[in-house]
Amino acid sequence: MLPGKVQGRDTGLDKVFEAVGRFKSGKTSEAELTEIECKACPGVGSCSGMFTANTMSNLAEALGMALPFYGSAPAVFAERVWLAKQTGYKTVELVNAGIKPRDIMTKEAFYNTIAADMALGGSTNTALHIPAIAHYGDIDITLKDFGKVSKKIPHLTSIAPAGPHHVVDFFYAGGIPAIMMELAESGLINTQTMTVCG
Repeated sequence: MLPGKVQGRDTGLDKVFEAVGRFKSGKTSEAELTEIECKACPGVGSCSGMFTANTMSNLAEALGMALPFYGSAPAVFAERVWLAKQTGYKTVELVNAGIKPRDIMTKEAFYNTIAADMALGGSTNTALHIPAIAHYGDIDITLKDFGKVSKKIPHLTSIAPAGPHHVVDFFYAGGIPAIMMELAESGLINTQTMTVCG
């Protein structure tokens, strides 16, 4: 979803959490809290920050299992309708070509995914979800892999709750394709992995 506006500033779910804390400590009024609660999440879609849903959607792209911008195009944008239609076409194309998820989700692809996660500053829940997805593909990914990859990957974004920007800003900045290009140009990911796009 797009961020809301409170007193002219972009506001998301992270600001609601902060406002609740301020209210409980007597640093903000109930009226101010209510205004933030009512305006921070103004529409459809996952919240506007890089929390678990947006992190995992973006990492589906990095893993190679989703079309470009699947993770960052806001729910209210026309790109969402186009992506839904193209995803259907792509699924049929991959089935007809005999390409299976395990052909795409390799150990190297998971390392690329962890690299993208570190560059994004994604949700810490990825430490649970990525190994679980890998497990179903008979690939062993552990926290040691996160540690190994994270030592060489720079944090490239400042998306809420880690910064002032929102997922829509990430979309406008080029989304996961821009992150993967930056990491590839620095030799930090394997560019030979297969994706749903080839």
